[in-house]
Amino acid sequence: MAGINIKYSAALNALVLKVGRRDAVNYRLLAQAEQAQSACLLEVHQEGDRTFYYSVGALKRLDALMALPLSLVQYRTLLESLRDVMELCVREGLPQGNICFDPSCVFVDERAALHVAFVPFERVDGTSSALELLEYISGRAVRMVLPQDKAVRDKVAAFARSRSVLPAADFNAFLTECFGAGAASEQLGACGSRLGSGMLAGSSSLGRTSTTAVDTHVMTEAERAQRPRTSGLLGAYASARDADAAHRPMALDPVAMMTGAAPRRHVAHGVATEVGGMVDSGPLAHVEGTTLLRPPEPPGDAVASEPPADEPPRTSVFVLERLRDHACYELPCAPVVIGRSATCDIAVAGNGALSRRHVRLDMAAGLIEDLGSANGTQVRGQRLAAHVPVPLAAGEEFILADEAFLVAMR
Repeated sequence: MAGINIKYSAALNALVLKVGRRDAVNYRLLAQAEQAQSACLLEVHQEGDRTFYYSVGALKRLDALMALPLSLVQYRTLLESLRDVMELCVREGLPQGNICFDPSCVFVDERAALHVAFVPFERVDGTSSALELLEYISGRAVRMVLPQDKAVRDKVAAFARSRSVLPAADFNAFLTECFGAGAASEQLGACGSRLGSGMLAGSSSLGRTSTTAVDTHVMTEAERAQRPRTSGLLGAYASARDADAAHRPMALDPVAMMTGAAPRRHVAHGVATEVGGMVDSGPLAHVEGTTLLRPPEPPGDAVASEPPADEPPRTSVFVLERLRDHACYELPCAPVVIGRSATCDIAVAGNGALSRRHVRLDMAAGLIEDLGSANGTQVRGQRLAAHVPVPLAAGEEFILADEAFLVAMR
């Protein structure tokens, strides 16, 4: 039988996924024909003589999750998680056509990638095929955080509409083509997973899905050569690559539940004393996975050329600039958390004076909020009180520990 990494949480009174553990428990499916309300149950043998039963009869929709706007990283992790579980079913001889999502088991891993529990099960009512689930999380049901993510969503929708069945190998080939290989897969290797490899590092655990929080942009050799070697504000791919060197590993709780109108990201034990455990981080997790860190503009008096007459007008955006090396980051409309941890929306690597979670910046509302760390945040020469948002306008600077930043409109 296949293994699934789950455990009983007394606090949640539910079975949840275990993160980073290899001691899987066995499960099997029970047909409960005499109980109409329990068409399919999951029997799980835990420590000792304790046995838990988990209903999978209603795990067909992701309404709660799909109602939220997803970043490209979250969307990509959903697709890759589905691929990994389909390949697990092939290896274990389970029916890959019937795979349930469990919207009650959603967690964010140490790389800030979003994962969903998947359960392969025998056909019960003739529905819930893997293709139907792919269609559900394609363009017809997903809202993206940033407009440029729409192209990927449309590709997935077109792929799902063009098929009557969804073979695991076919889906794997599509993801490799859609998200690219080459430089992108090299960065994926830093996170412990290679796109298109079809492997789960030898683990047959459903809980061990791809840990991906990397940008899908494939840089050319010329772009890589021109990109300055800086330890400034890093994109998600650099955060994942430098995570081990930038900070010690974090001990995560088993699961971060996503409920209500906005996701809540669970903080590591070592950070909980600074920010008080659960932190709202807006409708995104690692949105920098959709935006590249742009190198500093070359100095000079050159005047930007006027765009062609038929070109649509360019939209102004907020940009965060670190004054020490002028590294820039394009800010999304949603709130972002800035700090040293790779779980922050904007991670500043290699600075021991910065806290793992330090400040929340919401330029849509024009607010900045210190998250209660010891080193403090200063605006206009005054240290901010913890958890009290204050106004911050374009053109103003703020200081996090010993790092100075400027918010500009471009």
